[in-house]
Amino acid sequence: MKRRSFPLAALGAGLPWAAPVRSQPAAAQPVVGFLSSRSPAEAALHLAAFRKGLAEQGFDDPRSVKIEQRWARGHYDRLPTQARELLDRHVDVLVAVGGLAGSTRGQRGHDDGSRGVPGG
Repeated sequence: MKRRSFPLAALGAGLPWAAPVRSQPAAAQPVVGFLSSRSPAEAALHLAAFRKGLAEQGFDDPRSVKIEQRWARGHYDRLPTQARELLDRHVDVLVAVGGLAGSTRGQRGHDDGSRGVPGG
């Protein structure tokens, strides 16, 4: 056997027993729930800062993270339902922003089926 053909023959002999190579399944894209008591226009700075912080950690929407947004637009009574919607979508993290500093408006006991919602 020639010297050049031996390594190729030896390599070819091992191929039938080689295990098939499979790629790992892609990791599920994380989903962040973003809940605000404000409107999108009023919370634009909050959302921009939040996205910037995520990007600094390597999470760019929509490439590597998905952000599910809910806006109460000043209707505080909508917040428990919107929080429940986000939790039902199995978000990985729920972020809640908005409201007025020092305001107690909209803070009440949640006896409306929102058990499991933090603060409820």
